[in-house]
Amino acid sequence: NSQNLLDLLVHIGLPFAVLGDTVEGEWNSKDYDVVWVDDTNGAHELTRYLQSLGHTRIAYVANARPAWFARRSQGYCRAMEEAGLEPLVASINSDDEREVGFLATKQLLTQQTPRVEAIFAGSDAICHGVYAALREAGVNVPGDISVCGFNDTPEATVLHPPLTSVRVFPDLIGRLL
Repeated sequence: NSQNLLDLLVHIGLPFAVLGDTVEGEWNSKDYDVVWVDDTNGAHELTRYLQSLGHTRIAYVANARPAWFARRSQGYCRAMEEAGLEPLVASINSDDEREVGFLATKQLLTQQTPRVEAIFAGSDAICHGVYAALREAGVNVPGDISVCGFNDTPEATVLHPPLTSVRVFPDLIGRLL
């Protein structure tokens, strides 16, 4: 969704509610009935959780172009900076989230010294690619590296070992709309 669509709906007088996570670009959420996932604070809290486990070399992996991934990156970066740690963002421009995870993880494994201790993937789908790249490189999850996702989708349950993921409660968000 874009600001143009929201303006059109207002102009024609069609009642609507917005799932804020789906709006691209700048817009004023106060002008519409809106609900959304708090991507920024969810990412901040997950990053702080990884830090509480003793991780200091934490990477964020996503395609930073979509607004929701950019907000999650902001929350991650804020938590890293608050802890006095260097943010490590690996962004791959692809609509295939598994490809994003695979390529970004390969990039992290070849470029980062010392090695990353934890990967925070912007979505559970990205984690599938992260796991594949780590397996291919002989890196053990969670023994050698921790991996976390975002959305807590059913597809996360097929990953082995099980994935820690931020739950967003989409059924509750739908009820709020």
